[in-house]
Amino acid sequence: MTETGFCTNAKCPRAERREPVERYPGPGRYCPDCGELLTPASREPVIAPVQALNMKGLTAAAIATVAIIIVIGLIAVPRVPALGVRVCDSSMTDRLVNDVVQTYSRQHSVWPYHYTVTSPGDDACDVRFAVALKGSDDAVIARDAVVAVVNPENPVARLDLDQLRGILTGQITDWSQLGGPRGAIVAVAPADGSDEAAVVAAKVMQGQPYGAHVVRMPAGAEITRLISSPSGGRAIGIVPFSLAAPAKVLALGRAPPPSPLSIANDRYPLAVRLLAESDFRSPRAQASALLALAHSADANELLGRTALITKSGP
Repeated sequence: MTETGFCTNAKCPRAERREPVERYPGPGRYCPDCGELLTPASREPVIAPVQALNMKGLTAAAIATVAIIIVIGLIAVPRVPALGVRVCDSSMTDRLVNDVVQTYSRQHSVWPYHYTVTSPGDDACDVRFAVALKGSDDAVIARDAVVAVVNPENPVARLDLDQLRGILTGQITDWSQLGGPRGAIVAVAPADGSDEAAVVAAKVMQGQPYGAHVVRMPAGAEITRLISSPSGGRAIGIVPFSLAAPAKVLALGRAPPPSPLSIANDRYPLAVRLLAESDFRSPRAQASALLALAHSADANELLGRTALITKSGP
């Protein structure tokens, strides 16, 4: 049987409606609207303001008793202050950001939704997770790469950058032009605005536009699933190295094939750095604490969980 609970925040719409909410261990112990703790349905709290109760027929003692119950119920529920920390992520850092915020929240008993995780915009970021081809070693927390992947059954194992650009611009349209079996190439590239698209634009395209035949998709994991599926036998996609499995990763040019070692030492041409820093010279304490976790040895477990490469290498 599904356990339910009730929000304990008197100002929350779910609490005002006495609306039961599914309750489960971890994040499910909190209201999805306001982040307040959920009280199990078997211990439904009294949270309505005293003035909203019908006082007719109640004695002064009864009214006082009700008031005391309400006060005790409200005080007994731990309150977590809203921190309002703006955390900016990107397409190649979003999984890591989620893990860092969740881990920090568990360690410090802070409700994770009090951190606003958002795409970077015009506003300054208390903590900014970003991808760069180069970057200060002080800001680097991990490494990844942009790679070309094909179906595991595809015999092609290596392309040079000119050939990859030819595929993406539409100048190369058949696998036989690359030493493979005859068949039309289905090219799948990341959507504009993603980290992957920015790296391809800077290192591969040389200002040339994508061909009309290229399929654009927003998420690396979705591209990998398509390429690896039985219907992806003729496809080639651009994804992060950390999301490439179980597709076949192609080597580029004369450089070593993409691997934790070739990415860590920048010998693979599309290697990138993942950065964590603040837009503020003196970030607030909560932002500094989150950054400290991202740069700590404790973050290595998180990096391994997302198949990223630690800044110290494999």
